[in-house]
Amino acid sequence: MHRSADIFENFFTRRMYFRVQDSFNRPTANSPDSRIEVIERVYNGKTCAPTNTTHRCLNLGSCNYLGFAAKDEYCTPQTALTLKKYGVSTCATRVDCGK
Repeated sequence: MHRSADIFENFFTRRMYFRVQDSFNRPTANSPDSRIEVIERVYNGKTCAPTNTTHRCLNLGSCNYLGFAAKDEYCTPQTALTLKKYGVSTCATRVDCGK
């Protein structure tokens, strides 16, 4: 059984992943915001080598696609003040937390 898993992993890596790896694991040059700077890469056989150029893209691939988690001159200080004033909670009963 272990041997068939190795065969499948080998097949997947060679025949599938190497062909689509440029679509995944893309390095970014800035923190996630509504737009991100993606570092362009060049495919050289089995790996992708980064270049010195970036491409500005609309961020639809993370939980921050609206840009709310980015540093903002109004929201970031207000969020920090609110956390200091009210603290953080799990919003659950003690029973849910195992007490």
